[in-house]
Amino acid sequence: MNRRLDFLTPEFQPGVNLTVRNGSKWADARPGDLLDVYKTGGAQPLFTAQVEEVIVTSRGTITDADLVNEHSPKCTTVAGLSAAMEAAYGPNWGPEVVLLSFQIVDLVA
Repeated sequence: MNRRLDFLTPEFQPGVNLTVRNGSKWADARPGDLLDVYKTGGAQPLFTAQVEEVIVTSRGTITDADLVNEHSPKCTTVAGLSAAMEAAYGPNWGPEVVLLSFQIVDLVA
């Protein structure tokens, strides 16, 4: 069974996408794992994705270069990411975060 990955803003680009996850819940993901991707609260997956890379780090170490493949255009800079994370989790998000890179492998019809 594939793991469920939810997005408040399900905007994606072709190729590799990155999502920054608050906390350590996704630290055990591994390259090759399959994910069913949903809009938060959705009943049907949008697509299946394959994990490409997992980086466990702290929010203070993230750079704009780390965010080049961020799925949300608003979050491709540290300032944009911080604003989105604060809106979702409050000002004390982190300190541990997981940078999860994935590729879409199967669109759901």
